Amino acid sequence: MNKDEYWARVSPGCIMRVNQKEFIRLWVNHVLCRLMPQGTPYDWEVQADAGIELGRSDWDGESDPKSEFVFEMRACLKEFMDFCPVKKQIKNDLVKSP
Repeated sequence: MNKDEYWARVSPGCIMRVNQKEFIRLWVNHVLCRLMPQGTPYDWEVQADAGIELGRSDWDGESDPKSEFVFEMRACLKEFMDFCPVKKQIKNDLVKSP
């Protein structure tokens, strides 16, 4: 994998290779928007900072280039990929399982 390539399961049996921006968009729309309670200070901060309405799950991945939320997401993803000792195992598990 190159440094800007990630494997993501987008539905059962459907694995995609995506770039960092697309991975963050998928994560926000399919994880964060479902788990983050609405009406919290964090919800309001994300909406003000990145323009992401957590009550919806159709964020297009576009935000202010100076968005602190998106900057932190990129840094977190990079750190995880740089230091994850089992990233190839995770990729292989994604590809093998339905």
